[in-house]
Amino acid sequence: DEALDRKQQQGLGRGEEDPFDQLASFRKRIQTYNRVCAEIRQSESTYVESLRTVVDCFAKPFLNSVESNDSKKKGRGVVSSPAIIERRDAAMLFNNIEEILNLHESKLSQLINAPNEEIHKQFETCSSLMARVYSRYTNGYEKAIEVVRKYEANSKFHGLLEDACRKSNKSLGLMAYLTMPVQRIPRYALLFKELLKSTSEEQADQRKSIQNALRNIEEIATVINEKKRRFDNKINLCAVQAKLGRSIPRLSDGGGLLFDLHLDGRSFLFEGKTKQLKQHSHHVKNRVVVLYSDAMLWATFPAYKYKGHRLYKDMLFKRSEFAKTSSSTSVFVFEILPKNVELKKEKEDGGSSSAYQEDRIIFFEETKAARDAWVNRLLQAGVVEISQSEGLRRRQAKRRGGGQKNKRWSLRYSIFKPKKGTIILDDDDEEEEEVQVEVEDKGGCHSSRS
Repeated sequence: DEALDRKQQQGLGRGEEDPFDQLASFRKRIQTYNRVCAEIRQSESTYVESLRTVVDCFAKPFLNSVESNDSKKKGRGVVSSPAIIERRDAAMLFNNIEEILNLHESKLSQLINAPNEEIHKQFETCSSLMARVYSRYTNGYEKAIEVVRKYEANSKFHGLLEDACRKSNKSLGLMAYLTMPVQRIPRYALLFKELLKSTSEEQADQRKSIQNALRNIEEIATVINEKKRRFDNKINLCAVQAKLGRSIPRLSDGGGLLFDLHLDGRSFLFEGKTKQLKQHSHHVKNRVVVLYSDAMLWATFPAYKYKGHRLYKDMLFKRSEFAKTSSSTSVFVFEILPKNVELKKEKEDGGSSSAYQEDRIIFFEETKAARDAWVNRLLQAGVVEISQSEGLRRRQAKRRGGGQKNKRWSLRYSIFKPKKGTIILDDDDEEEEEVQVEVEDKGGCHSSRS
């Protein structure tokens, strides 16, 4: 307080830095730097302890159960029971977790003995070793998850897990421990970024050394994150495949599926519910639409029965607004169109093409925001949006003899809605709705025909 009073009495000029502020800033950086160093050591100690728990309480008992079963098989006249877990599965489950433990036990010893000014140097010399060890673990991480799922209905397997949890005196399960190595490297990156912030510009050599260590860690983290992204994508693809079951038809030649979810390079983007307007029956259907990196698929909801798909390279889309005649509300539409839609329209007199009508897929939402959310997802996936207002004006002018201004026009659509107490069913086994819908071309709203 006295120092602050002196500062005010002195009345330092503009741009002149007070030595008191310099000292306070220096002390704050030192405190932050020391705190981060302590956190690096503490988190490393906790991580090593968790790895020891995995090896001692989980990996060794599981592998011992396999070896015990193998020794029984060697005895003459002894009928051994099936192993709780196969040797190959046990190896995939724990992968090189013991190698990671050995690496970090050595790392922890180095961190404890190193002064704070050199703590970052412990990550400059072993980057290639860490990259090799963690790449191997992340490469097998997906298989480890598959092994857990394979034995999830095995009561003896669960018995081993429960014994391991009791032995460890921890509330964490096996999956939590197996995920720790995947999360550890990104944690290092966060700590070293904070360490770099607490280092002044005057400490050029030290900052450069920390930056090198951070760069090595981030390179390892990039590899791990990419592996995790692929794993999450595989989980999402499998989840959709499980919901669809065998509803996706096969190719006419008896080969593969009409739409292969696990095609190389195909990734999952989004899954959500919407409604579809059937063009001939004018029924409204509940649909689930799944967006992939190269295609969209739609199915019934909640049954998840495949109804169709369209590759992005073969489709366009446009948005429209349907105004209900029975009320002042509207429904907001996004139509999926074939890529040669304009060619089909120009070939037909008046723009009404039967082939075009067959190829239109009409989805709609009750709010503009919900519809525009679908539109943004399609745009981000690279699908081209088209506006047909100009083509509509040309066709209307042609029918009226040319040269006439485009006037307001409307069409009426029947969307089936059952009377009270009745349900209209079709081959999708879904409830139907019927409302009167009027399509209007009003100020910037693109209109559509069905």
